[in-house]
Amino acid sequence: MIKINKNPLKGFKDYYPEDFFQRKHLFDLFDSVSSSFGYLPYDGPVIENSELYEAKSGDSIAYEESYRFNDKSGRSLTLRPEMTPTFARMVAKKSSEFKKPIRMYSIPVIFRYEKPQKGRSREFFQYNADIVGVSSVMAELEIILLSVNILEKLGIDKSNFVVRVNDLEFMKSYLNKISKDTEKILKLIDRKEKLTTEDFENSLLDIVDKGQLNNIYALLDNKDYSKSKPLNDLFSFASSFGINLKYDPTIVRGFDYYSGIVFEIWDKFGKVKRSLFGGGRYDNLISLFGGEKLPSVGVGCSDTVLFSVMSEYGINTYYDISYDYFISTFPDVELNIYANLATKLRSKGSSVLMNVNQDWNLSKQLEFALAQKCVNFIIIGKNELKNNTLIAKNLLENSQQELSYNKFFDE
Repeated sequence: MIKINKNPLKGFKDYYPEDFFQRKHLFDLFDSVSSSFGYLPYDGPVIENSELYEAKSGDSIAYEESYRFNDKSGRSLTLRPEMTPTFARMVAKKSSEFKKPIRMYSIPVIFRYEKPQKGRSREFFQYNADIVGVSSVMAELEIILLSVNILEKLGIDKSNFVVRVNDLEFMKSYLNKISKDTEKILKLIDRKEKLTTEDFENSLLDIVDKGQLNNIYALLDNKDYSKSKPLNDLFSFASSFGINLKYDPTIVRGFDYYSGIVFEIWDKFGKVKRSLFGGGRYDNLISLFGGEKLPSVGVGCSDTVLFSVMSEYGINTYYDISYDYFISTFPDVELNIYANLATKLRSKGSSVLMNVNQDWNLSKQLEFALAQKCVNFIIIGKNELKNNTLIAKNLLENSQQELSYNKFFDE
């Protein structure tokens, strides 16, 4: 006999009912909040041509960590490591059919071959929301408001997290004046919090000289964003909604397609060591896939991170399932009697368990019904069948009554 490892692959997860209900609670919250902002659901294929990610990602971390393989026709395919390229491709295909602005959201399963750790796995679900067709920072504001609203509905008070924002165009205009390697510098800044101070500085000195290094530190230490009109507007608009933003020039995001304001939401007290939400403006991506040039802003967050947040803040989604009825059976009563009863109850919206173990006596059936938290225990034996009655035991109140079979359905 082959010995099978009962554990899933490293970085993947089994969803037993209690896990699935927690996931469903989170997904229902995504659906509810997205709908309240006017966002419509969409989905796409879990496998795409690798060129889709090569075209827009370059050497981004997501693409480097993607699962790629050749199919039987020799095509290079990729299990999606993010959703934005699929969304951009879909919009590019039908952009002329949409009334702008386009508001859509999705909760796709994502695959990345990265080191599993707290808040990070190789298979996870990622909430994505995007607004397309808005040039003003009202688009960034709405996406930030949507993200904040999800956290608040989850049970995280606004005082426990911070929205950190940056303007990549503002950063590039500064860096272009001191170095020709702006993109390399930005990638290092994006990794700054994952590196020691010494490693960060040495990596920069591989690209720039000491004088340029000092200018980069001056940029990162400067908290003045007054020369960035988009940031000025965003801060002004956000205050109207009671949202406090923090300018942070180290927020870069790891994707080449971001073209303006980027943002991340972080746990203020460091209980969760990764950003809770992250996103920004990408005005050139849709046109890259052959569509019209459309200003776009999006955000993403993984279920793995939000589960970590829920754990750290003691937010529980209780797995407490009960059933309305348990129908006991007797071997000397025709099965169709019980089948008809179960069908009628289910047609009225009740949840019904029916005994399927023919060798269980009544005591064993009752024991099981109690363990499954069934509210009512129904008995129809030979005597009840002859009198056209049934016995309904209320297991919560420990009471029972004999009722007319027909009257039972009238109540």
